[in-house]
Amino acid sequence: MSAPTSLTKKVAPFSHFAPVEFSHSGNTNSALTEISLGYSSEDFLQSVEDQLKKKLDHDFSIQISDPTILLKAARHLCLSEGAKRIRPRFIYLLGQAIEIPKHELTNIAVAAELLHAASLLHDDVVDESNMRRGNPTVNSLWGNNVAVLTGDLVLSVAIISLTQYPKEIYTSAVETVASMTRSAMLEVQARGNPKLTSREWFQIAEGKTAQLFSWCGKATASLSNDHRVKECFSLCGHNLGIAFQMADDVKDLLDANSGKSPLLDIRNRNPNIVVIEALSQDSSLQEELIKLWSSSDTISYDQALLIKEKILRTNALDQVMKELRTKIDAIASSLGEYQNLPGGREIIFLAELLWKNTENMRRKK
Repeated sequence: MSAPTSLTKKVAPFSHFAPVEFSHSGNTNSALTEISLGYSSEDFLQSVEDQLKKKLDHDFSIQISDPTILLKAARHLCLSEGAKRIRPRFIYLLGQAIEIPKHELTNIAVAAELLHAASLLHDDVVDESNMRRGNPTVNSLWGNNVAVLTGDLVLSVAIISLTQYPKEIYTSAVETVASMTRSAMLEVQARGNPKLTSREWFQIAEGKTAQLFSWCGKATASLSNDHRVKECFSLCGHNLGIAFQMADDVKDLLDANSGKSPLLDIRNRNPNIVVIEALSQDSSLQEELIKLWSSSDTISYDQALLIKEKILRTNALDQVMKELRTKIDAIASSLGEYQNLPGGREIIFLAELLWKNTENMRRKK
């Protein structure tokens, strides 16, 4: 099946989760810091975009009938307008806090984005998703074989991007991929289990999402040669990753315009922290979901919507929001002395904006 080739994008101000310094806010303190480092956030993100395009334009001379199909598929996802570049932005802000030059950060940010993209390509096959970032998924356009192999190719490009750094950075990236893979398998095994506990959900989320954010912190801090910074930034990334996964689960339940298929977790029988909390409170809902999930039939949107309405009658969403608030606060405390420095302040702002957007969804439910 043919598909349009995605074009590289111009980095636009980040309006959904990013700190104000990512827009043209004229913040004087942030501007002074960026001048002292020799680059601005938008300059850095544009350099990441340029490197992504360059790496995905490379001719790997693959001996198949269409040697460009994997790169077309990779560009379709990786250069999509819907990409928020959360991980590169996080790396940029951490770099600001410890004054790491742009050229030392760029390929770490590129690798983080590619590692994330590879996981999305594989996830969409496992989940049989047809929408990602507001666009058709690679698997829906080119099929599962192309999607899986594109994920493998993108993963390879990510690791190659790190070979210029000290060994601990790229070996820890490989360990991160292994952790993400194990957690993806745990998630598959947990599918359709209405008795899954919140503890088990956190175990999956730590490997699936938090591990890569934690690696972003460790890899950036490794450039400072300060072990204390590495521990600090790694913990910050871990807390941010868990917060993002919790917010993503809330979004899956409440946001019909997220750019992904609505109510996908219920329809795909995937672990979702709000669903888990609701089932722990309502045994009749648990029994209803057991019957629905044990059926071999495809779960329709209307069936999922009915379950959603019953979930919202419990106080599960309020409980999850309390836990999310705890994680947001932990992000600030884990930064330690860096929370009041340029970069650290903006990470806290990013976390608070994540909280605000998720809370707004809850109020509109």
